[in-house]
Order: sequence, then structure tokens, then C-alpha cells
Amino acid sequence: MISSWRRFSKRPWEEQSSIQDKLLTAYLKEDVAPFHAYYNKAFKENGVDFTHFKGVKDLKNLPFTTKADMIDAIDEDTTAFILKPTPEGIKEHWPLKRKAPLGLTKILGGSESAKRMIEKDFLPIFMTATTGRTTRPVPFMYSKTDVNRLRESGKRLAGIMGLTSKDRLLNVFPYAPHLAFWQVAFAGFEGGIFILSTGGGKTIGTAGNIRMLDRIQPSGMLGVPSYLYHVLRTAREQKVSLKNMKSIVLGAEKIADTLRDKLVELTIECGGEKPAVMGTYGFTEAKIAWTECPGGTGYHLYPDMGVVEIINPDTGEVLGEGESGEIVYTAIGARGTMVVRYRTGDYSEGGITHGPCPYCGLTVPRLNSRITRLTNQTDMRLTKVKGTLVDLNHIGAVLSGAREIEEWQVVLKKRNDDPHDVDEIVFYLAPATGMTIDVKAIENAVAEATEVKPAAIHIEDIEKIIERIGLETELKETRFLDTRPD
Repeated sequence: MISSWRRFSKRPWEEQSSIQDKLLTAYLKEDVAPFHAYYNKAFKENGVDFTHFKGVKDLKNLPFTTKADMIDAIDEDTTAFILKPTPEGIKEHWPLKRKAPLGLTKILGGSESAKRMIEKDFLPIFMTATTGRTTRPVPFMYSKTDVNRLRESGKRLAGIMGLTSKDRLLNVFPYAPHLAFWQVAFAGFEGGIFILSTGGGKTIGTAGNIRMLDRIQPSGMLGVPSYLYHVLRTAREQKVSLKNMKSIVLGAEKIADTLRDKLVELTIECGGEKPAVMGTYGFTEAKIAWTECPGGTGYHLYPDMGVVEIINPDTGEVLGEGESGEIVYTAIGARGTMVVRYRTGDYSEGGITHGPCPYCGLTVPRLNSRITRLTNQTDMRLTKVKGTLVDLNHIGAVLSGAREIEEWQVVLKKRNDDPHDVDEIVFYLAPATGMTIDVKAIENAVAEATEVKPAAIHIEDIEKIIERIGLETELKETRFLDTRPD
């Protein structure tokens, strides 16, 4: 990790790339290959030789990692994905410039002092975990070095967003061992920004969040998009003023353009000016997060802290500038639990762009903001003859974009609850206040977007839909519920 982000982020990409290559090569050779149980074995099995490894362009020679790989390895060894240096390994693999401070510490303070120096860098002291919506949760350990990385990425987030010590922010991310909450918390600590963290709906409820919104009159809010929308919608109903609101920061789930527009409209209706709505992109496996440029030009990446590749999800081929594909992540300098070439399952439309940002001038790579989940493409056996590939993202876009729909859930099920019968898609919709849902129009819009129609559309009151999706009780709401047997 470089010492001055301000200078580094405006250097020509050629210089940044060269530094990234050197940091990545040293990290893989000196730390990952010798001290990571899973990758030590995987690299050997795949015949990986780091003798001629030169940086990012050679990552294509390393195997991919999936969440299934992690779960299988952790079942056999709970520390399989944690860096565990040994005295013998340090002596063999570290260059003199890294060994010398350890040797000097040992001479001056004894073996225990040298041991504490290593522990300060590598010993796990903190943990987050994946949410486990599709598979069981996977823990990710942080050393003190990792916590400092989280602080640094938080500082960068705040700087790119334009947040300062003059801001007052309301953080409604749920209290949890979850990256989104802790990234916001450390951003506040490092940036010297007042942030009131309420824990979201699970902790003090929406009523409590509305009281805090009214009391502190924040200049910005941070949270899960759908819950923020719920809070702002309630604030409008209760005529709460948002006169100071100038920024809304979203995270933990993908963001539809229509939802951004609704958040802006609600803020204006509550007496505020048009706020900057910025998404953040992060995942537990990265242990850091990135933010959208306020100019809407994409997520600004940190080349000194990790490598983001875009690949063809079917072939694994690394794609070029501006090409759409699956996001793959490799850490640089991480301790504790870390990953190499981790397949996120996220699909970026437009991939990565290099060159100075036309809005803020930063020269670090930008990841296109249009990101969807590959797993939201699901096979529906709509007839007994053949299946149809349905992209649930398209259904979500239609329902979120309909002004007459306030909240919604899509359920995938078997007809008559018979495991041998055909699949069905069922919609549960809550109308916006004073509006009526045109069921036929919704059916036609979904059919045009996906070539399928729902088997049924049920209109329910908003409280029922909120309960269905767990908006006030779960870490992430359940928009798409698949009840079909495996």
C-alpha cells in the first residue's frame, strides 16, 4: 500500500501500473506462496513458477478461486485461507530489507519482541463474514494491518465523495460483522467525520431512525438502498425536513437507476436540494470497498491494494478495456484471510476504463457502475418440454421502475407446490399511496423484458410486503425468493 494516495491517484496510469506490478509480485512471492496453506498447494498443483512472474499480466497463469473452493478448504482446515508466516519461511522467502528490521528488533528486544512484531502484522484480531444468502457464511479475519487498510480505504472513500469534518452523517447500515457497516465506521474514524450509526431497522426501528433524522438534520445518509428508500418515504409521510441533505451513499446491494431517481425525488419533497447519490462497491472477500465518483463515472479503484480483472464468465479469458464480464479480485498486501483471483459472481457492464476521470481528474482505473449478479440468471422450467433462462435483474428493473409500485417481492415456486410440476413466477406488489397497479401493464412489461409472464400477481398492503422481504428485520431484504426444491 502506497504512503500517499493523493499523489498516487493522479499519477499517469503507466506509473501506477508499474507500482502495482511490483507490489503484486512481491506479495505473491514473499507472503502468499509460502505462507498460505490453500494457495501453496494450489500453485504447486497447477505448476505455477514465480521465477518469471512480472505482475498483473501473469495473473492469467494462476487458478481462479470460488466461494465453493473456500468452503471445501475451510471444512478441512479452518485456517486454510489465512496467511501464517513461520520463522523458517521468513528466513527463506523474505528479502533482506524485510528481514533486517526483525533481526534488529530481536537483537535489541529479544525473541519475544520480534514475535510481537510479526503478530502485529499478521495475527487476526477482527472478523467480518459473508452474509450466507446462497451458501453458509464464510469468516474473514483481519490483522492490525488489515484494520489499517480498512481505515485507509475509508479515508479514500470519504475523500472521493467529498465528505469533510463539516458533515454530519446518519449511518443506517445494520450492526453486524459485515463489511458495509465497518467500512463506514472506519471512514468516519479516519476522516474525522461525525457519523451516528443507528444499526438500521433491526436495532432502533424505522421510527427511531426517523427521530434521529429529524434531530441531527444530517448532511448525508448511508445505508442499504431499499431501506434508505423506506426511511425517506416514511420521512416524507411524517413531513420531516431534510433541508441539509446533500449526499446519499448506498451499499450492500446493487442499485437500479430508478431507485436513485426515487431517492432524489423523496429528498426534494422533504425540503432538500438535489443530493448526490453515490454507490459503493465492496464484498467481504476484498475486505475494502470502493466508491462511485460523484460525477457518475464509475467506481474509482485502488491499484496499490488489489487487482480487479474482468473475465469472460464462460471461458475465463481476461477481457480488455471497456469490455463487459465477471469481476475477479486479487488482494495486494492483505493479511489474515485473503484471496487470489476470486470470482465474485458479479457482472460489470462496460468493465474497466483507464484514463483521467472527466469529473474529478483521478487517473486510477474506473469500474463501470452497472453491476449485476450472474446468479440472478436462473433456469425456469416453465413447461415440461424445455427450460427458459430468466434474468431476474430485468424483472427487478421493471418493478422498481414502475411509479405505481411502492414495494415488491418475486417468488419462484413449483405449480401446486408439486416438486415434479413446472416452475412458476409469482409477484407480490404493494401500490404507492393513492395509486392503482395496472396488472396487465406490468405483465406485458415483464414479458417484453424477459419473454415470460408471472403465473399470478397478488396486490398486498405495504406492511405485508415489508414483512415478506424482511426490510426491517434482515441484513438484506429478500426481493427474490426461490422456494423450488434443489
